[in-house]
Formats: sequence, C-alpha cells, structure tokens
Amino acid sequence: MIWDFPTRLQEHPLLYDWSADGQKLYGWLRRRVCRGAADSPREAREYHTQGFLTAYATADLLMAQALPVSRNTITKLIADMRQRRVLATRNVGHGHVFLLGEWEERPSRLADTQPLYWEVFYLDGLLALSVGHGPDQRRQPGDTEGGAAHR
Repeated sequence: MIWDFPTRLQEHPLLYDWSADGQKLYGWLRRRVCRGAADSPREAREYHTQGFLTAYATADLLMAQALPVSRNTITKLIADMRQRRVLATRNVGHGHVFLLGEWEERPSRLADTQPLYWEVFYLDGLLALSVGHGPDQRRQPGDTEGGAAHR
C-alpha cells in the first residue's frame, strides 16, 4: 500500500481487485493534493476554493512521474478509478483536475475555539461505509453524547 490504511482494510474488495498500477497512480495523485497553496496549479486551486481536494496533472506528467506506461493505459486507469468512485475528473485545457475528496472549514459550536477544518477523501469514505461507519451508525436526534440513547 502506498498510503496508510489499517491492516483490516488492506484486503477490502475495493482494494483487493484494484490493479497495482491503479493504486500507484491514486497514491501519486493523493500525495499531490492541492490545499490552496499559491504554488499549486491554478486549475487545482480553482476547484479547491469550491471545497474539493484536488490534484492537477497532464497525461505527459503522469507518464513521466507517476507511472512509466502508455497514454492509453493512463486513460484506462483513470476510467477505472472513476468507476470505483474514488475520484472524479474535470478536463481543463490539456490536463485533468482530479477531485479526490472534499474539505470544509466552519466555526466550532464551542465558544472561543479555533474554526474546525476537516478533509474526507472519497476512497476513505467508501471504506468507512463498508466497515460500519455509514449514515446508519451516526448519532440520531435524542442520542446521548456518548452514542445511541438506548438502541
């Protein structure tokens, strides 16, 4: 694995049948996520301001730095990642903006605290849903602070 996942998820079906080249490409993109820095590509910064975790790359850059494969293979790997719903793409000029997740910043509900900031990668969300952290596991109205009231 190129990124750090708990051992119990490393044999998850979503990852288990995903090609090594696909995982390498995803890891390369994830390590290059734009978080609004001035030196990030303009195309990535534009989508970042809309709340997306983005990376920008051309096919030539991907072939030169991420994977030494053909343009056709890069296209197939990107299509596979879209089908797996771990990213979405936006064609911009001669490259792609890869939407890998979303971020948000908002004021805390507690007085006198820093604003809250969080990021969620689509892949992480898909894996969390499959291990029991989906919407049906979240707190419901009437739940106590520590979890469900009496379920």
